[in-house]
Amino acid sequence: MKKLTSFVIFMIAGMLAADPAALTYKKFNGAGFTIDAPTTWAQNSSPQVALELASPDEIANYRVVVQDRGNKSSDAILAAMEQQLEYENMLDPPQRKLKPAMLKPTGAEDCTVGAYSVEKKGVAINQRIWVLVKGSKAFILVETTPDDNLGDYIDAFDHISKSIRLK
Repeated sequence: MKKLTSFVIFMIAGMLAADPAALTYKKFNGAGFTIDAPTTWAQNSSPQVALELASPDEIANYRVVVQDRGNKSSDAILAAMEQQLEYENMLDPPQRKLKPAMLKPTGAEDCTVGAYSVEKKGVAINQRIWVLVKGSKAFILVETTPDDNLGDYIDAFDHISKSIRLK
């Protein structure tokens, strides 16, 4: 657990690190946000998802869901999601909140993050969920990939997450 927690802290800190030079990125505009994603990732459409991107091999995906926050905090929104999904956040409570200095470039007022390792159809899946709030909206970012492939996609995930700009 300590190893995983340290890794997640490293990933969160990576939001402010230098961009990986190996990938090229393009800007996507969504309902109230922009985000940069690898040019090789395909955009999929879904009625409930503002933006869905998949890696070329379809092993990793990144989703942005925009919803009315109903005056709920980012903590309350993430807690409700965790209860519905029956997920247990692997981060200790102090590690779940992004500090204002980290949020400033995004335009978000608040952010809570969760890290999860779940099993689906016999495959260990790594998932991070970021809940950013601004005004009356919640922007939910979901990164998903098999645990065995996380190292292949962590740079892209970190770039995408740190590139979000809320309008």
